[in-house]
Amino acid sequence: MSKKRFDIQGIRAWAVIAVVIFHFFPSILPWGYLGVDVFFVLSGFLISLVLEKKPCVASTYLDFYFKRFKRIFPLASLIAFINLLIISQKDELKLVKFGTRSALYAVLFGTNYNIRDEGEDYFEALEQANDYFTHYWTLSVEIQFYILAPVLLHILK
Repeated sequence: MSKKRFDIQGIRAWAVIAVVIFHFFPSILPWGYLGVDVFFVLSGFLISLVLEKKPCVASTYLDFYFKRFKRIFPLASLIAFINLLIISQKDELKLVKFGTRSALYAVLFGTNYNIRDEGEDYFEALEQANDYFTHYWTLSVEIQFYILAPVLLHILK
C-alpha cells in the first residue's frame, strides 16, 4: 500500500501557485517561474520513490507508463483541441503559423523541442503570446522524465 507524501504534494501545489501568480502578476512574484524547478525536482523525487519500491520487471514499467498516459494524455489532448478551436475562430494566420504544428508537438509531448527548434526565447514567446501551446513545454519535460526514469532507475539498481 502506497502512502502519499502530502507534505511534498503541498510544496508542489505552492510551486504551481507561484508559477500561476508569476504569469498573471509578474511584478508581485518576479521569481515565481522558479516554481517550475521546484515542481520538477519534487516530481522526480516522488517518481523515484514510487519506482524504487516496485520490482524491477517489464510489467511494472508498463503499468507505470500506462497509468501516467491514462491520467495525462486525455486532458492534454482535449486542451490542445480547445486551443485549436479558439485559434481557428480568432486568428487564421496564427492557426497556420503556430496552431497545427504546435498542437502536434503538444500532444506528442515535444513542445520543448519545438521551442528549441524555432530558436525561441521562452520569456519572449510568453510576452508575444503568439503560440497558444508554449506552456506545454513543462508537461513535455515531465513526460520525457517519466519515460526515462524507469530506464535510469533500472540501470542503477
